[in-house]
Order: sequence, then C-alpha cells, then structure tokens
Amino acid sequence: MSRERRLGLSWELWVIENLLGGAGVEDVVQTLRSQGIADDEAEQQVRAICDNPQFKGMRTRSGRAAMAEQLVRLRAGLRGPITLDAVSEITRTRFHKEYWRSMRPLVLRARLFKHVPAVRRWSIASFAERFGSVPVEVNVGRDRAQRRSEVEREVEQTTLGEYIASIAESVGNERYLVSRNGLLARPELAALANELTGLPHFVTRPKLPHGASLWIGPKGTYSAPHFDPHNVLLLQIEGRKRVRLVPPDQLAFVENMDGFFAGFDIDDPALAQRGFDPNSALSVTLNPGEGLFVPVAWFHEVTALSPSMTLSIMSFPWDNDFHWLRPLSSSA
Repeated sequence: MSRERRLGLSWELWVIENLLGGAGVEDVVQTLRSQGIADDEAEQQVRAICDNPQFKGMRTRSGRAAMAEQLVRLRAGLRGPITLDAVSEITRTRFHKEYWRSMRPLVLRARLFKHVPAVRRWSIASFAERFGSVPVEVNVGRDRAQRRSEVEREVEQTTLGEYIASIAESVGNERYLVSRNGLLARPELAALANELTGLPHFVTRPKLPHGASLWIGPKGTYSAPHFDPHNVLLLQIEGRKRVRLVPPDQLAFVENMDGFFAGFDIDDPALAQRGFDPNSALSVTLNPGEGLFVPVAWFHEVTALSPSMTLSIMSFPWDNDFHWLRPLSSSA
C-alpha cells in the first residue's frame, strides 16, 4: 500500500476542524495513520499545525466564543435582577427551585448548620492536636506563579502540625493548604467522615474523599476570580472570608481566561471598556458556621480576612457535573 508523505489541503482542513472541535492530538494522528498517512509524517504534520501561531490564535478565539456561548446558555436560567439572598432556614424544594435551578447564589446562616458536628468540633487548633503528625502536601510559591492556572503547582511536604504552626502569625498568600492538596483523602483523617452529618436536606453527605475538600490558610490567602464546572457549597468552619461573585453573563471575564481563571480582577478599570457592569458584582463576608451556595459558572474571588478553615462541598441530590463547561487555556 502506498503511503502519502505529506498532508494535502483537505487533510489539513480536517485536522484544523477537529482540533478546534476539541479532539485530542493523539486521536487525530491515529486517524491519519489509519488512512494510510505515514506514521512519522502524521504526527509531525499535526504537531506543526498545533505550533502554528495562526492556529493558536484561531484556537484561542474559538475557545473564547464557545465559552461565551456556554455562559450565555447558563445565564438564560436567571430571571430578573440579581441579588444575594440570605436565609436561616429553607426547604429542599425551595432551594432547588429558586437557587439550584435558577442559578442564584445564596448565603446560608449558621442556624442551618448548627447540627453538623464538623461545624462544632473542627478548628485549626483541634486539627493540629488531632492530626498534627499527619504528612501533608502544602501549596507554596503562590505569589511566584507567572500564570493564575499555575498558582497551585508548587508544593512542599510537611506535617499538618508544622504547617499550622507556621501560619499562626503569618499573613499572606504564599502558603495555602488547598483542595488540590487532598487533605481529606489522607487515610489518617478518614474518621472525619463521621462528623459530616446533620447537613441541610439539600446537601448529600459527602463520601470522603469524594464530594468535599478542605482549605486551611493564614489571613491574606487569595483566590483570583474563577469559576467551577459544578455547584459548590462553601461552609466556613473557622475565621472569616470575603467572597465576591460575578454572574456568568459578564462576558468581559471570558477574555484572556487562563483555564478556569478570569483574565481580570473584579476592580480592574479595563473591564469597563469591555462592557462589564460593576453593579453586577455581589459581595459577602462569611463568618464561622455560615455557608455560601456558589452556582456553576459564577466567577468568584475569595480572600481570607483572618486565619481560616473552609469546607467546600460538591455533594448534592441532583446531577452536579457540567462536563461540557470546559474552558481552553489562553495559551493553548
């Protein structure tokens, strides 16, 4: 069988179309090989297209347009003026109808979590006492990251007790025990699952290590505006955090996105030139025992106002995987 030694125009267009559509490089190469194109030539040509500056620009623009379309699709569920309600009690039916389905954020007062053992027993000090010798991986070098998507890549091995001691008097964003560090996946902390009972009826009890994650850090930790491809309940265990929210229809945030991170800060004056409405931003300070429901695709910025422990819960009675909502990196 004769083998083609280079891609013709029709094959190049096919490769570009499929890569822009989200196909993986290896899948594209494999298809070319199955059509009789030489193994080395198939991979070389596909890699060359991926490295082409014009293709990179097309991919970024295509990803931005797709993301805008997805966010507008989600925004269609919102009706009327956007406000940040706060409740001390709420039924599962009302929560599902007025907040889950309508994609509206909601502040949940401490009364809703008064029967949750984790809220009553967990603290930074108690974790140091109970699990101080447990080895942990801590996110460090956050201020040195060149890109927001890389802020959690650098890690340091230590014990939970040593880490907690190090943040007692410190202030800043340099060291943070984040969800990616998988603290709740440590077998030594498995007993904590028994303390995640008594949650409101619109939350499903997490089966650790899945469905929940823990964040522990000093005053000054900061998460830049970003969104998650699922709904999240932030439950403040200790300390205070300020959370600022921006709805998904503010498409100015889609420009120059880096993974799930926005390319701009909420107070960036450049946003006004891109159609951003500053009145759309909502803000709340979470106190110990309070929660915040953050709907899928809502951009949120989180700042610790004091040493803080926050439980992030993704377990709900309804499907919570918005797998189609996946942004392309601006560098792709």
